[in-house]
Amino acid sequence: MSGKRRKVGFVLLMGFFCLSLLGPQSSFAGKRKKIVLRVAAAHPYAASAWVKSLKDYFVSELTRRVLAETDDYEIVCKEFYGGSIAKPAEVLEATENGITDIGIICSVFELSKMVPHNFTYWLPMTSSDQTKLLHAYQKMKKKLPVFQDVLMKNYNQRQLGDGLLMMSSFQLITSFPVTKLEDLKGKKLGHGGPLLPWLEALGATPVQSNFTEVYTSLELGVYDGYSMPANSIMTYKIYEVAPYYTVVDFGAEINGYLNINMKTWNKLPKKVQQIMDEVGTGYSEDLIKRNEAEEAQAIGIMKKHGNKVSTLPSQERVRWAKVLYESGLPKTSVNRAEKAGYPGRDILKAYIQGLAEEGYKLPHSVQY
Repeated sequence: MSGKRRKVGFVLLMGFFCLSLLGPQSSFAGKRKKIVLRVAAAHPYAASAWVKSLKDYFVSELTRRVLAETDDYEIVCKEFYGGSIAKPAEVLEATENGITDIGIICSVFELSKMVPHNFTYWLPMTSSDQTKLLHAYQKMKKKLPVFQDVLMKNYNQRQLGDGLLMMSSFQLITSFPVTKLEDLKGKKLGHGGPLLPWLEALGATPVQSNFTEVYTSLELGVYDGYSMPANSIMTYKIYEVAPYYTVVDFGAEINGYLNINMKTWNKLPKKVQQIMDEVGTGYSEDLIKRNEAEEAQAIGIMKKHGNKVSTLPSQERVRWAKVLYESGLPKTSVNRAEKAGYPGRDILKAYIQGLAEEGYKLPHSVQY
């Protein structure tokens, strides 16, 4: 070998040696470790704001941030929406058993298993401001460990940050005008479940139903109205079969939680866990913005379609609140929680206090 070739070989050898010293911070350090996660939601993407935020914000932002903020990992999400893994009442169990790693748990379909988590349905006529509700919940969660404890101890999962399935305030879409309490007497009003006692206390005949049944049921006269958020009315085109939309503001609600299986969680690197918690909270914030935008869009569509859009007079809303509170519904919910072994009274007290600290005062005094 000539001296010139020996010199070139030596330079190449030293070059490879120097590259090996760069370590894991270098792009030459090898491939990132892929973390594959199954993400599930029971409802379809096209019809559900919470699934849109799950896919378009949570999955996207989690993937982006792990790539940007770690050197050794990347997230690959396999997404299962529309009930392909589990129906609404099955996602809690699917997450518990590891059928999915991450799931949107619809707590309103788990009334007996997630008693504390359905606290927003204990108290009617609360704030329609979803951000105030989120902040109130965050304060409650710091005071009361029960929210995370129930999930971890009983169902092998935990909430990701403050990830919540937020719902815009429930209103009324009806075949008849609503201006006062007496208008509801004898009318058949539908809901998926938690609001049925409220509707009954107001003098209506409650009918168990769900969003997918509303259009046909109103069209055929099975019932006379339904309580649902404006954006859901838009999604399912309910305004086509019910001409009256009344802003009652029963209150924004928490309908579910963004959870992860504990076995999956415990295997994750600390930095990835931190990112996931932060993106989980960001999911709630993104969903709130999406809900608000869709709500405004829905009102515009209803007005353009010719629906009568009105707001319940403030004094009449106070009257409704008085009837609902004095019916004993909040106290019944608290007692049911206490009987099941949960601090129901502390939960409702913290909820009312949290809303008050966010600037919302209940329309009427409540005993619980």
